[in-house]
Amino acid sequence: MGFGQSKEAEKPAPKEPEPQGPKLHISPADAEALRGCHKTLVVAGSTSVSLDTLQAHFSLPEAMARWLVTAHGDGASITAQGFVEAVNHCTDKAQRVAVMFEAFAKGGKLSQAGLTSLLEASLAMAIVVAEEFGFVKLDEQLKGATPPGTVISYLVSQLGAEEVELQGFQRFSGRHIKAVGDGLPLLLMEKARSTVGAKDAESHEGDEDSLQNAIMDLLPLISGPKTSSLLTPELVWGFGLFWSGSCPLSRLYSSGSDGFSMRTILPAINGYKGPSVIFVRDSVGRIFGGYVATEWKDGCATKRGSKFLSDSDCFLFSLLPEVRAYHAQGSAKNHVYLETEATARGMHRGFGMGGTTDKFRLFIDDSFRKVTWRDRDTSFEAAVPDSHPDEVNLQCVEIWGCGGRSAEQAKQLQKQRALEAKKKYMHDLNAKIYGGAEGRNLRDQLGGAIAGASEDVRSRAGIDKELEKKWAMEEAEAQKG
Repeated sequence: MGFGQSKEAEKPAPKEPEPQGPKLHISPADAEALRGCHKTLVVAGSTSVSLDTLQAHFSLPEAMARWLVTAHGDGASITAQGFVEAVNHCTDKAQRVAVMFEAFAKGGKLSQAGLTSLLEASLAMAIVVAEEFGFVKLDEQLKGATPPGTVISYLVSQLGAEEVELQGFQRFSGRHIKAVGDGLPLLLMEKARSTVGAKDAESHEGDEDSLQNAIMDLLPLISGPKTSSLLTPELVWGFGLFWSGSCPLSRLYSSGSDGFSMRTILPAINGYKGPSVIFVRDSVGRIFGGYVATEWKDGCATKRGSKFLSDSDCFLFSLLPEVRAYHAQGSAKNHVYLETEATARGMHRGFGMGGTTDKFRLFIDDSFRKVTWRDRDTSFEAAVPDSHPDEVNLQCVEIWGCGGRSAEQAKQLQKQRALEAKKKYMHDLNAKIYGGAEGRNLRDQLGGAIAGASEDVRSRAGIDKELEKKWAMEEAEAQKG
C-alpha cells in the first residue's frame, strides 16, 4: 500500500430487524408496571396467567377477562407481552368502544341482551374503580330502594333496534354512554400500579386530581360520611352519564334526617358557595331534580320582585323513568327560584326551577306536602310526557353539593360567623339584664321567667355558664358540619 493510501474500513454485517409489536400508547413506566404485575400473578413453572386468576385479581366481569385472553392470549391464559398489548389496545381512545363491542357481540352484531350485559359490566367496573381507587363504599353510602337495572333498562330501550353492528353501536354510545369502555383500561392500569407499588411519573407525578377526574368520568364519587336513602350506585352512575362535574358529591341536606320542611333546607345550604344538585322522589315513583349552578339565594319574591335567579349552566334531569338532562334553552331565563319568607297573596313559598311563578316546571312548596313536575316550559328542554298528574305528593328530597373544598369551607366560615354574632348578641343581652336602669326594666319584663329559675341560674355567673355550655354544643355541631 503506497503513501497516502488507506485501507477501507470494514463494515459490520447488517442486523436482522427486530419484530415490531403494536405501537404503545401507554408510557414505558406503565408497560413496566403491567409486566411486574403479570409476574406476581404467574404460577411457578408457567409464563402465563390464567383466565380465572386474571378475573379474580382485577375484579373483572367474566366477559372482559375472556376478551383479554382470547384477543391477546391463547384463549385460556395470557403472557406478559400479550397483557401489555391488551391494555395498550383498550387504552387507545379510538378502540375502547370497539373493545366493549367485541366482548359482548355475537356474529358481528350486538343484541339487546348483549347490550344489557355490556352496560352491567360497565357499571360493575365503574363501581370497582370508585371503591378501590376513590376510597368509597357505595353500597354502604347509597341505600336507595330503587330496584337494580332501571337505568340500564331505559338505555337499552333507546337502542332502537333488536341488534346493531359496530358502527350503529358507536353512534348509540356517542349519544348515551360516552364513557363506555373507559373503565377497563383504568381498572387494569391502576390495579397493576397498586400491585407493584409503581406510579407513572410522566402522567401521575404530584397529580392525584388526574385519577379522581378519570374516576369521575365513570361514576360520580361520594364524599363524606353522610348516606343517602334515595340514591343507589346505578342512579348515581346514570346521573354521571350527563353530568361532567369534577368534584365529588357531598350531602348537604336530606329530608329523611334533617327535617321535612323548606325551612330546614336553609341552614343546610346557607353559605355554600358552589353548585349543588337536588334529587326528588315523588309518590308515583319518579326520580328527578335539578342541577343548581349558582349559590342558593332566598327572597326571589320578597327581595327580587318574583324574579328567578338566572344561570344557563343550570339544568333539570330525570333518572326514573327517563334518564336524561333537560338543558337551559331559549330566551327565558327562569332557572332557579327560592322563597321562604313571602306572606303576601300571590307570592309562592318554596323551591322551583323553570316555568313561571304561576306555573313552575319543578316546584316544591314550603310545606313539603306536594311537588310539581311538568314536562315542558320555555326555560329548559322538554321531556317526554307521562300519564301522571303534574302535582303529586312529595316523598323524599336530598341536596348534594359539588363545589369541592372551597364551597365547604365557605359554608363553615359563614356558619362560624353566624355563631359568633349570636354569641355576641347573647353576651350583650346578658349585660343589659344585669346592668343599670335598662337592666332593671328588662328584668321586670322577664319577671316570672327569672324569678322561677334557680339561684345559680339567676346569677350572672350561672347564666354565663349555661350560655357557654350551649355555645360549646353549637360549635361542636358546626364542626361536624
